[in-house]
Amino acid sequence: MANIFMFSPIEVSHTVLSRMLARGHGAVVIVGGLTAVVTMPGLSGIGPLMAATRNYIFTLNAKAMPRGVYAGTVNIGAVIDRSAGFRAMTANGARPAAPGNQSRRHRPGDLGARQQARPGRSNTSPAACGVGGI
Repeated sequence: MANIFMFSPIEVSHTVLSRMLARGHGAVVIVGGLTAVVTMPGLSGIGPLMAATRNYIFTLNAKAMPRGVYAGTVNIGAVIDRSAGFRAMTANGARPAAPGNQSRRHRPGDLGARQQARPGRSNTSPAACGVGGI
């Protein structure tokens, strides 16, 4: 798991960073799960790895920003009903948000239909995406 959630994002950052610094502009955005920010029972192996990557990216941002290169993270908190992630989350007693206390709850198969139902609608601004460290 460390190769996927920690070493790979750091190595990719190292690979692209030298050219960005030479150009004087660029951005590194690492996408991870919510357990990098919020602890969840049953997911303690993944969370600390993503948190280490998140910390690295924030430190990278502080060092590279004066040279025109920015680094940040997007941590997504989502779960799909009946998925492996849902089973892992609920196995130790965690419960999904109650109706009315959630932004969205998706079932498998809903995601493609919802995207097609709203073509052309996209909000990818840093604030809307929850980009941190930029």
